[in-house]
Amino acid sequence: MPRTERSTPAIRQLARPVSSAGRAAGLSRLMAGLMLLAGIWHAQDAMAADLPTNGQIVAGTASITQTGTTMTVNQGSDRVAIDWQAFSIGAGHTVNYVQPSAASVALNRVTGSDVSVIQGALNANGQVFLINPNGVLFTPTAQVNVGGIVASTLDMTQADFDARLYRLSGNSSNAVINQGSITAAAGGSIALVAARVSNEGSLHADGGSVLLGAGAAVTLDLGGPVKLQVEQAALDALIDNGGAIRADGGVVMLAARAAGDLVSTVINHRGIIEARTLASGETGEIHLLGDMDNDRISVGGQLDASAPQGGAGGFIETSAANIDLRDDLVVSAASAGGPSGLWLIDPTDITISATTCSGTNCVAANTIASTLNGGTDVSIATAAAGGAAGNINVDAPIAWSSNMLTLSAHHNINVNATLQATGSGTLMFAYGQASADGAGSSYQVANGARVLIPAATAFTWQKGSAGSVRNLVFDNGLLRFGSGSEASINSEGQLLQPWYFDNTSVVNNVTRNDWFRLTFSNYPLNLELGVGGDGSSGWNRGGEILGSNNNLLASVTGHVLDISGYREGSGTIVSAIDILYAGSGSTIRVANTYTLGSSASFLKADTLVSNLNPTDAVSNVRLWVGTQDDYIATRDSQYKFKGNLTANGFEQITTQDTQAKALKITEYNDGVTGAAVLFYSTSDGADTSIARCCSFSNATGIDPRTSLVARGVDDNGVPRAEDGSYALFIRLPDLAPNASSGMTWYYAAGPVSLLDSIVNQVATSAGARPAVAVAPPPVTRVPLDGAIQTAQQQATPVTASLPLVTPVSAGLSQGGNLAGNGQALSIGSLEVTAISLNGGAPGSTAANAGSGDAADGGNVGNDAAGDRAVMASVENSIDTLGPLKVFVVDGGVRLPESDDE
Repeated sequence: MPRTERSTPAIRQLARPVSSAGRAAGLSRLMAGLMLLAGIWHAQDAMAADLPTNGQIVAGTASITQTGTTMTVNQGSDRVAIDWQAFSIGAGHTVNYVQPSAASVALNRVTGSDVSVIQGALNANGQVFLINPNGVLFTPTAQVNVGGIVASTLDMTQADFDARLYRLSGNSSNAVINQGSITAAAGGSIALVAARVSNEGSLHADGGSVLLGAGAAVTLDLGGPVKLQVEQAALDALIDNGGAIRADGGVVMLAARAAGDLVSTVINHRGIIEARTLASGETGEIHLLGDMDNDRISVGGQLDASAPQGGAGGFIETSAANIDLRDDLVVSAASAGGPSGLWLIDPTDITISATTCSGTNCVAANTIASTLNGGTDVSIATAAAGGAAGNINVDAPIAWSSNMLTLSAHHNINVNATLQATGSGTLMFAYGQASADGAGSSYQVANGARVLIPAATAFTWQKGSAGSVRNLVFDNGLLRFGSGSEASINSEGQLLQPWYFDNTSVVNNVTRNDWFRLTFSNYPLNLELGVGGDGSSGWNRGGEILGSNNNLLASVTGHVLDISGYREGSGTIVSAIDILYAGSGSTIRVANTYTLGSSASFLKADTLVSNLNPTDAVSNVRLWVGTQDDYIATRDSQYKFKGNLTANGFEQITTQDTQAKALKITEYNDGVTGAAVLFYSTSDGADTSIARCCSFSNATGIDPRTSLVARGVDDNGVPRAEDGSYALFIRLPDLAPNASSGMTWYYAAGPVSLLDSIVNQVATSAGARPAVAVAPPPVTRVPLDGAIQTAQQQATPVTASLPLVTPVSAGLSQGGNLAGNGQALSIGSLEVTAISLNGGAPGSTAANAGSGDAADGGNVGNDAAGDRAVMASVENSIDTLGPLKVFVVDGGVRLPESDDE
């Protein structure tokens, strides 16, 4: 039997189908085919021609000479085409191409029926194309050093070659196999194209491209950005790489398409691919591509597009309808001193699973975390195909401390387990990418799951492919904090400058239709917190006082935000900061739970202050919130009034030594024109102060009971606009080790013509003293992210339609009370303690309250049951559609019980 009849079936054995029922069986056949092929050419080695035979020049000019074991092709024209009866190179033999330039191309077609077996050396200073539909095999002894090479079992027409259109097509099911060493010159290309391609050797093309294509029709663009495109599927297409591929500063692309309706593995990567950034700065790219219908790619081994010498990291893409990311996979596009590179995972639906994945379209959470922490950005982007909707399902927790995780879903993102970014880690949600506006798509955070970030700037989101990429912005169209493009919470955990939208007010005969700021310049809202010192007076400025207007940031030792309840500009954000008081050595945690309804003109804040010292109490705890310099709409000077909310609405106090839990600041003084701000607290013991501008300490440095009852009137009571600052103040109880207490406050703004009626409606409906400033019993110290849970438990959603920041622990009902016995609950690495806020005896204190109510500045919230009854009434009567709908959860708006209130 002639040699060709024995070797060609071996190549075809390699081309047998990979069963959709099992990748292992198909790959076993592939390896069996390789072994059979290797055995046949070894057995027939003596019969094979040691050098190419019967070369005929069909286009261009060249001369072919042979001396001993060496054949030389002297190419006279820039492009030449040669038909050979057979093209093989035996061990110890050499074929040299001497070409006019590195851009010169020699097209070599095999017209006979023999497989091309390359055991010796192939050298060229330009590009060599070897086309043999019977198959091409580079054995372990093969040494190829060329400017560039294309080895294919698919044909190329003479017309296409002459026109420099490198289109390869044909019906051959035979393979191209490399077991040897193929090296292209710097900037050159290596392309292996067939129905099946295997690399067990080494392919090296620094600054150039290594292209492995499996299909029935493939187009090469050796100088363009799209290097290889599989235009027609092959029946049993497969690329198997168990060897080493290197193209530093260049492109490595493995692309395959399989014909048929069954899912089949078209790429099996188990070796090493390197496309690292060069010292001169050129980055590398790695692409493993199947189609988005039925193809599956199986990826293990190593993919390396890093930048070990500095510069930017490269790009890695694993894309197909079905992706099998094996446990041994290691991916890196990190940089030693520049921007991180990116790994793109691009299937249809995908699930992030715990530890090990058992099927396709699954990626292990630890693979994502280790890649991020290793210095590589990771993007998971889905597409819809077949019956898949293109969803991303996070079913296992991921914790990372560096780089960006992007979840980009064709349809929905479903977060069913906690995502926690710390350090420099960041997160992006892009959903509804199937359409420009993302209509009908969303991201959801399941009960028990949380989304935690280290700073407000660490999160971005996009709805729809044409939607703007937004930051963590509170902006519901009526009220916003910040410019609208920047994140709404600063590094001190405070809200940025408040703005309101006005399309109602008529000022100077012009109807407004714009956003208007509510503090001067771009000032955020301010906070001060004091501890220690002489606390004999309820209000005092003793001890250590840290404020966001001056020295707070330098003392912040940690910051965590829980954005589980945030959605598209509204919802709930919990921001917790740890503050170190150097003088006493105490660490105090301030956790603000901010809630902005989707159609509300007010923001509700629950500020919880916790003593993290496990052994020592903290005394003389004082809290102020407000602004250092007010501004309303177009006016820097306004009218400010202290008062309370009663059944008659906002009621101004008339004497200084009267508690005032609310402030009303108006742009004008006629009750009709312009805008107004309402700033108030429902907490017992809360009071207000107003002062001249332009420092927050002006407002905090004055006892509320000696503060003027109004600013904006002269000594004769005549209205007079005045610039100023204002603050809410509360003296909290002394905090035992690990104890907490706090204040609930509201910030509302809108046209003044609407504000009074809404305030009156709310005050009339609430009609009860709230239970506020609750101090829980001593608990086990929890980490900063655990404090988020405590803050969540203190807050109740503003409306039932708002997404909840749901506690991980059981025992909290939506609108009910917290229940628990202080027993620690474990949530991964977090430890949270349930806090009981039910019954208790009047007169209990923060330190000894146990499961009862705790003291708040000397006042005791001992009527929780009555408050809950009132709250039920309030929830049933509030107009939640009002532009300034305001109500108080867990107790209602407190009404004064006597004139000295």
